[in-house]
Amino acid sequence: MPFQKESANEMMPIDMAWAVLKGTRQTELGEFHPDLPSSHGPITAFRRIPRRFRVSQLPVDEQGEPDYDYTPSKVAMIQGLKPTTSDYSTLWENMYENLPPSRRQRTDDGKLIEPFDLSEPGVWVHPPSKNVPSSEDTTVGIRGELPPGQFRDVGWEDEPAEGYLSEPIPPERLVHNINEGDLPDVEPVWLEKAWAVLKAGAITMPWFTEEIAQQHPEKLFLFGDNEKGVGSGPRSGQAVIRHEPNSHGIRTKAAPHMGDSAFWSDDNYDANVAMIDEDIEAALATGKQLVLPEAGWGGERAQLAEKAPLTNEYLQGRYQELLRVDEGPPDLFGGE
Repeated sequence: MPFQKESANEMMPIDMAWAVLKGTRQTELGEFHPDLPSSHGPITAFRRIPRRFRVSQLPVDEQGEPDYDYTPSKVAMIQGLKPTTSDYSTLWENMYENLPPSRRQRTDDGKLIEPFDLSEPGVWVHPPSKNVPSSEDTTVGIRGELPPGQFRDVGWEDEPAEGYLSEPIPPERLVHNINEGDLPDVEPVWLEKAWAVLKAGAITMPWFTEEIAQQHPEKLFLFGDNEKGVGSGPRSGQAVIRHEPNSHGIRTKAAPHMGDSAFWSDDNYDANVAMIDEDIEAALATGKQLVLPEAGWGGERAQLAEKAPLTNEYLQGRYQELLRVDEGPPDLFGGE
């Protein structure tokens, strides 16, 4: 039901919000155009929002006239983008999930696109691209690192890549009323790299079991591995889940025994780092949310801190990068 001012001397809610906004924070130029400077970094995603509310959603004055200046864009400039639920989105995800595999979307390498879990509110976003289809809705850019969420490289009915974020986006990180073609002209390889970083959003668990992996097929469990790729018995630690389809090894030693030849050395630092990077990039490429062991990799069985301290330092850096605990936004676009 529309809400109404009690007297002509009272400000409309949107005017009151603008007054609060002006009195509580300093806006930046980067909030008004993608090419203007911003302390929050480049645009890494965008969201479409309606240009107008339905008339029934608008506030009215004492004469009962709707306030057409009350728009979703203004609300977003004040409140940011908040997680919401949508019966429409839920309907589409449920329809997609119930389709036979032959009719479901697949990635370029043939993997089925998984439906999102919409049981909790979220914010729908897409990676920036000049190839975005035109729309009557307003395009809002999002700067900097995205919060955790669910991501996929292809949307329903050949829609572009999309994400469903579990946390709000504050207003100072938005770029408003972007015109068609104003999104960054990102080179495909840069876009691919940026979206891969945003997909990370890893979580940790104190221990891995086959049962836990089976209960969460939508996640990818990353365990400490060896170059032989063997070992999964009760004494294998994290590798106990090796044979689960949603497990993935990160190599931290040469072989699955405790003899001298089983351990890495910094004499082979470049090769060690290359294997670590290869394993992590392969995990990110799956598009699944990553689950990391709370104890990290390279510990008791690999003894990296003792046997290869420089390699261990690099490995722990990659681990923390996946958890995104470093302060400030990551260097998404490979700049110097």
